[in-house]
Amino acid sequence: MSKSPFVHGGPVTPNDFLNRQQALRRLLNRLEKGQATAIVGQPHTGKTSLLRYILDKVKRDRIVGDKLDRCWFREVDSHMLSRKFDLAAFWAFVLEPVTVYFDSGELFALYQLARENDFGAFTLKRLFAALDQDKWRIVVLLDEFDALLNHPILNSAEFYGSLRSLTSRFSSLALIIATRRSLNQLNVKTLEINPHSSPYFNIFTELRLGPLPKRDVAILLANAQDRFDNSDRQFVALASGRHPFLLQLAADILWEVDLEGKHGVERYQQAAQELRLQSEGHFADTWRSWSDAERKVIIAIALAQMSLLVDDHHFEWSNLIEDINDYTPEIRGLEKSGIIASSLDGGRHVMQRSFLWWLADEIKRLVRDETTFEAWLEEQEFEGVFTQRERRSLGQAARELGTLLAQGGTTLVEAFAKGVGEGLGEATMRF
Repeated sequence: MSKSPFVHGGPVTPNDFLNRQQALRRLLNRLEKGQATAIVGQPHTGKTSLLRYILDKVKRDRIVGDKLDRCWFREVDSHMLSRKFDLAAFWAFVLEPVTVYFDSGELFALYQLARENDFGAFTLKRLFAALDQDKWRIVVLLDEFDALLNHPILNSAEFYGSLRSLTSRFSSLALIIATRRSLNQLNVKTLEINPHSSPYFNIFTELRLGPLPKRDVAILLANAQDRFDNSDRQFVALASGRHPFLLQLAADILWEVDLEGKHGVERYQQAAQELRLQSEGHFADTWRSWSDAERKVIIAIALAQMSLLVDDHHFEWSNLIEDINDYTPEIRGLEKSGIIASSLDGGRHVMQRSFLWWLADEIKRLVRDETTFEAWLEEQEFEGVFTQRERRSLGQAARELGTLLAQGGTTLVEAFAKGVGEGLGEATMRF
């Protein structure tokens, strides 16, 4: 078998979808009750793949049987909406199944009335009340929901308010949104257009997609058969932090390196360097998706983690961690998302080792003298997030890591490859 069995770069088909059974059961059970759900996860965690899975009736029925047979599913990719796409166009698309199933009768007449009135609030309420009475439900899957926050028409009180009002009032409308932001972040983002009313997104329950469970990782890597040994599997799991996209990418790269006949430390160094290059876009995208507070937490933990490769410790690294103790909600969210995890010594570390390589490369891009790390912080628009003392503390930390950061992620990659090649355990390989 010379063709790699590992697939990455886009949503997977329902047949290739790997487990997530707990998330699927929870999501479908909420749909049975007509409840709104927000699928939250960093880029490439499988949000779209999860939506595509529940769109497949055969797959869906294996979990809930015929309980959703009176549901019409409507998928909206928010990235694809034109700037002229308005509320009338949205509701015309969402409600199209009514015209497909009925060409006469009360529901058809109410749809026609709503359409003639550009789907105004009063006519929509009458239509969804009738759908309620007849036990029909429209399930709207809003993928890439974050894109709506920049839409010139739909990013409005009228649109979000109508979704909230209709979903909370009628079981005939159920919403599932896929987003990179937490519900709290979405509420903050829409505060300007909703300063006095109830938050638009408090009707949703979060369903966070974190790293794949170790059992699922084992199932996936078993596709390599005897081509991957225990060290190979450790390389893939640690480099990716069990992130679905990074896991498939790392495994695919290692597969190709194996075809070249590489062994030992050289094998892992070549694979890690290639992963470092191919994951740049992913991490840049992920970095943009985090809030300033989340970035602050990650920077502090990542720099302290990098310090494990520094022999001469004059800097008190615990100060960095103490600075983020007040960021409990962000820490909890990052842990649920599988970005950071608790360490055996009671501290925390970044799970995705390949992220550390990217961050070191990003800092190297600007770090040229003793003051440029603070300049990098300013470039990230961290104004108001870091105090002057914290800026000085981070600047001092960066200077302590001067030699390492001057080489970007190279030193980290080499140390990681050496650790895997020499069979070091996960607990001793936090870099």
